[in-house]
Amino acid sequence: MPLEPEHFALLVAELRDDPEGVGYAGKTLDQGFALLHEPRLSVTETKVGVKLRGGAVLKALGLTAGRTFLNAVTEAMPGISLPYFGEPTQLSLDDFAAFRAALNGYPGIEPAHLDAVEAAAEAVISRMQQITAPRVGRAFVGAPFMPNAIAAEDFASAWEVSRA
Repeated sequence: MPLEPEHFALLVAELRDDPEGVGYAGKTLDQGFALLHEPRLSVTETKVGVKLRGGAVLKALGLTAGRTFLNAVTEAMPGISLPYFGEPTQLSLDDFAAFRAALNGYPGIEPAHLDAVEAAAEAVISRMQQITAPRVGRAFVGAPFMPNAIAAEDFASAWEVSRA
């Protein structure tokens, strides 16, 4: 069944304007059809903490400043150990902020030392994968009687019009 004129206009606008950055531009007809109809996988990465090892501190600061820093950690924060080998100590971002605050201004520790240690820390990343509904199902919410799938012939016509 052919699309109603108002639905055809919505489809053309979707393909031409690409309001959510799906990426229709530069695609073939078949690729555009798939982008509109297939679910999409999105991956969101968020830094949730850091992993820190004593060896990384020594490497970042040098031997003398690194030893001073590690001694300060032992004195100021007895609950945290930074092993030289093996599994690094993992800190949440809040704990790492407390770590920085506790050592800020500590004798022999300068802000540049804290920055260097933070740069040497291994980021702990949380990855969330999400499969989203096909674009055709979301693009036309509020359009009465808009079909959940667009026929290939209607899509090809709209594709041609959107590329003109």
